[in-house]
Amino acid sequence: MKSQKGSLDLNLIVALVLVLAVAGFAFMRINQADEIVKDQEATFSNSQIDQISLDDSREDEEANEDSDTQEDTTVPEGWAVHVIDEVGVSFMHPETWGKPVPTIYDGITGTDLSITFSDNENVVVGSKSVDLTHGGRGGAWSDTYESYESWRILEGIVQTAVWDTQNNNRKSWIDSETSDVLMTDSGLDIAFFASYPPNDFLGTQTHFGAGLKTQNETYPSFGMSMKDGNESDEAIFKQVAQSLSLN
Repeated sequence: MKSQKGSLDLNLIVALVLVLAVAGFAFMRINQADEIVKDQEATFSNSQIDQISLDDSREDEEANEDSDTQEDTTVPEGWAVHVIDEVGVSFMHPETWGKPVPTIYDGITGTDLSITFSDNENVVVGSKSVDLTHGGRGGAWSDTYESYESWRILEGIVQTAVWDTQNNNRKSWIDSETSDVLMTDSGLDIAFFASYPPNDFLGTQTHFGAGLKTQNETYPSFGMSMKDGNESDEAIFKQVAQSLSLN
């Protein structure tokens, strides 16, 4: 009997040890799993923080870009923007020039679109259609730079047309000595012209002009002209010309 009892006690002890070992192993595995989950949560949380920081940084960059764009296109105080949908151009001008006053002249064929200003009779801007023929209308001091056939830019040099008046055709091109190629704020080339007193043909003391090639098939050129201006007027006129933009 004593031998059987000893065997039972030994078996009980072994069983107890096995139970404790299994329980301990299970407890260890559970703790390891908890640590892994915590590490993953921490990693995910840090990743979220990094992503949020990255998103905030991108938003700040986009906001700065928008701000820069707004600054680039900001109209100076005392200036206004005028858009000419028919031609597809826009420009800025001093408010002291007054309101733009458009006038459309219908030729035998084609049209002549001219814009004057209510408080500055010395400035005219506009464009002439490719099929314009004037009929009985005479020339004007503001005509030159609005016509796509009257000037061109070739290899960085402004050239003006020499006309065969008898046949009303362009005869040849010559380099214009009183001209320069300027770049607009939007990166477009414009031809700038200037003539100083006297100019008997135009009947003006001074004459500034600027021409821009457009993307409009009907009105392929846009021009600006100013007469009787001084050096200050020329600086303002250049600023207006360089604000030209294609819509």
